[in-house]
Amino acid sequence: MVTLSAALDGFLSAECRWSGINRNALHLLDVHISSRELQARFGSLVDPLLQQVEVMQRRNKVLAGQRDLLLSLLISGEIDVSGLETPCA
Repeated sequence: MVTLSAALDGFLSAECRWSGINRNALHLLDVHISSRELQARFGSLVDPLLQQVEVMQRRNKVLAGQRDLLLSLLISGEIDVSGLETPCA
């Protein structure tokens, strides 16, 4: 495992600051970074879930658009649902 401190050595110079957090403060943190193999295994488990989230978000956006369109048509009287049978609950 690689510590955050070791990982940051390649990215930060002694003068670098991030919104008031300096390099010395970051070196005090004890954060471990997983091996590439573990990251890849995690990614193979999580990636399909993230893809499913993206699909569901797109579907929700489409459904919201359809709802808004149908609701406006219903409110304006352009469509009439008074003759439709409703399922028994």
